[in-house]
Amino acid sequence: MSEALESGPGRSGDEPPDSPRVPLIVAEGVEKEYHAGGEVLRVLKGVNLTVHEGELIAVVGASGVGKSTLLHILGMLDGEWGGEYYFLDHAVHDMKIKHRNELHKQYIGFVFQ
Repeated sequence: MSEALESGPGRSGDEPPDSPRVPLIVAEGVEKEYHAGGEVLRVLKGVNLTVHEGELIAVVGASGVGKSTLLHILGMLDGEWGGEYYFLDHAVHDMKIKHRNELHKQYIGFVFQ
């Protein structure tokens, strides 16, 4: 495990009790599109999201609007998308696949239904 993934802002416990916490997830302008037969299907367009520790969120919407696609991106299962995504202040959008996989294995779990 790389040292950068083990220590990051909001993870050391050295912060004063009333200091602002680093969000778990910050997504800015996240976009995903698929190309098929010369056509482009935009599934996500400019998604912005911030999630702090202890928050409970729900991703809801009609079938085919990109809910699973967004969860795959946030879960670091999909690496082909646009925008910026920070997980515990790590720039996921700039990570090589090896580091993204390490971060995923350390922090992310999925239960598929």
